[in-house]
Amino acid sequence: SQTITCDYEVTVESVRCNQTKQQMMHILHYLPGSSDPSTVTWRGEDSCKHMPLVGIAAPVTAHSVASPTATHSDETSITTGRTTLNTGHIFCFLPLPLETDNKTNLPVQINGFFALDQNRRHVKWKTEENSIEPDVLWNEDLVSRAVVEAYFTFLQNVLSDLKEKSSPHHLETWYGLLPHIDSTKGRWKKLGVELWSRLKSM
Repeated sequence: SQTITCDYEVTVESVRCNQTKQQMMHILHYLPGSSDPSTVTWRGEDSCKHMPLVGIAAPVTAHSVASPTATHSDETSITTGRTTLNTGHIFCFLPLPLETDNKTNLPVQINGFFALDQNRRHVKWKTEENSIEPDVLWNEDLVSRAVVEAYFTFLQNVLSDLKEKSSPHHLETWYGLLPHIDSTKGRWKKLGVELWSRLKSM
């Protein structure tokens, strides 16, 4: 099978008091082909239940628009054209609980077909006791292979889109999507190091 990618932009709008905030999100879905180096192989039984599908999402613009009923003082507090990035979070189709173990400290949100623990609240990561469990190996490989490739593809696509739009803040936006090595640790730091090494070839 061939690698499948799908990326698009969605405008998210929220209204609070007299201020409307619009934020453009760039989203990429990535499914590596069976012969792609970034694909992940399930090492247990029932392989049909495991798909190496991952996704990357992040805001690429953020600005506020005054409501028609806003006062002059409301309008003067409105900022435009700046990118707002949130602390990276893990999704398994739905967001996992806002706990330390589910945060990546990356400037993007990561979705994946992860194997979760019994309470469906955490990804099963490698420990000294479970280092050879199929679920654990699947999750670790999903990050080190598929997520890295998806993140790299995401950055390439965002950069291409920003160049076409000639946005005055495109450099600020794109650099804001790069991983900060000193802010991450463990598997997410390894992901960041691998990504930076690949970015040098762009």
